[in-house]
Amino acid sequence: MDEKFKQLTELGAADFAHINGNLIDHLQDTKDLLASWSASKVLQDAGLYHAAYGTAGFEEQMVAANQREKIAQIIGSQAEEIV
Repeated sequence: MDEKFKQLTELGAADFAHINGNLIDHLQDTKDLLASWSASKVLQDAGLYHAAYGTAGFEEQMVAANQREKIAQIIGSQAEEIV
């Protein structure tokens, strides 16, 4: 299991409802879609965590906005690779 996906599990992403299922499935589907488009690993990781702080239509948050450093440590701060 990918370490970044494992961290999502530990953060409780499987416990959050999302359209047609749960949040962890949506996040993995997003990452898989980006991979199918040959997106960089950095962009795929960003897709995996794109709803960590919440999403429209759902009141709950997996991670509070004040925990951004925690998410940055998990996915890395590799913005220079996106350019």
